[in-house]
Amino acid sequence: MKKTLVTSSALLCVVTAFADAPKLDIRVIDTVQVMQQSEEGKKIVQEFEQERQAVAKGLETEQQKLMKEVQDYETRKATLTETASRKQRGDLEEKDATFKRRVANAEAELREKMQERTEAISRSVEASIKQVAAERGADLVLDVMTGRVLHAKDGLNLTGQTVAKMDASKKTEGSVKMASAGNAKAKPAA
Repeated sequence: MKKTLVTSSALLCVVTAFADAPKLDIRVIDTVQVMQQSEEGKKIVQEFEQERQAVAKGLETEQQKLMKEVQDYETRKATLTETASRKQRGDLEEKDATFKRRVANAEAELREKMQERTEAISRSVEASIKQVAAERGADLVLDVMTGRVLHAKDGLNLTGQTVAKMDASKKTEGSVKMASAGNAKAKPAA
């Protein structure tokens, strides 16, 4: 809600500042809601949850096996020689460390898969936004959650003209500096 209010306030300032400019058709969209409510988004969430549960089940089985080995060790520890006890404890510590690495790797893989799927659906959402914006004649489409511009009608993007203006001003600035340097060399020292 707060982000929406900030975005709306910023949008109002921009619109007010350009009151004399040609009127723009500005629209907003909540991309998170689109991702959550679309069939594609629901499918991705469902598939990911199934994968996460399968990984969790496998890790849980492995953890239970390790815990049983620890319990067996604790039960038999008093009957083992010190050397045998130390070796078995070392083996169990190594298995525990391996298990923890497996958990960390599984979490990292799941995060990576979710990131890839999120990026894929984001591309799909942005393509759909451009189509809807063109159909509705929208000049500008903003994300209500981030304020990010998702679509700008051709002709509204001033990037190319701004780069050209900056380059031209740097060339002019460079010519002035070179001329000033040339004048300084031409003057005799007093």
